[in-house]
Amino acid sequence: VTALQSGRASTVTSGSGSSGDGFIDYRLIFSQGCVPMAISTVDGRFLDCNSLFSHFSGYSVEELRERSIFTLTHPEDMQRTFGAVSELLAAAPTSTRTITKRCTMKTGIQRVTTSMSLVRDARGDPAFFVCAVLKIVAEQPQPSLQQMHPPQSMMGMGVPGVASAYMPP
Repeated sequence: VTALQSGRASTVTSGSGSSGDGFIDYRLIFSQGCVPMAISTVDGRFLDCNSLFSHFSGYSVEELRERSIFTLTHPEDMQRTFGAVSELLAAAPTSTRTITKRCTMKTGIQRVTTSMSLVRDARGDPAFFVCAVLKIVAEQPQPSLQQMHPPQSMMGMGVPGVASAYMPP
């Protein structure tokens, strides 16, 4: 993607298209990709997202354009997010940052692992961020006492060589 025009990523050509005409529509890769993805300005405002990101966040593209990556970030994870953005702005052009953080989605708080890349223009200046949700991190339920210490009658069941306290009638 070489430019952002009116809030949309422009189409880019490449030398090897599957149709043989040398054209690949990168917009289709973004919109039909298999991971939730969004594009934001350098200050974090959302410009666009694919349907998976919209579905995951619960927000329409229009609603997301009124928000930023920072408004979706849980307050306790804000410093880490600002740190990743700052590192990308100072890093080499092909750098990415991956962080696990909580996001405030329309449906509630969700813990996710995200990857961000900074796309630079032809002069090397920061143009926009591409953000992808790599993994939804399930919250681990705290084990109950029963899960931690099974009842005596269950010990050894199904394990060869271990005597079981449970004796069937």
